[in-house]
Amino acid sequence: MRREGYELQVGQPRVIMKEIDGKKCEPIEVLTVDVPEHHSGKVIEYVSQRKGEMLSMDPKR
Repeated sequence: MRREGYELQVGQPRVIMKEIDGKKCEPIEVLTVDVPEHHSGKVIEYVSQRKGEMLSMDPKR
C-alpha cells in the first residue's frame, strides 16, 4: 500500500492469546444487533460463520 511517500505492508490478522492464571485465553467480544425480524436469519448466518455463539434472541415488535 502506498500513500504520500510511505510504503506499508499489512499481514494477516491473528488472534492474540493471553495467559491468565496459567491458562491460555483468547479475547471475547459481545455483539448486540437490532435488526428487523426478516433480516435476522442473515445476521445469524454471518455471526455463525465467524464462530459466534448466540446467547439470546429477543424479538421486538
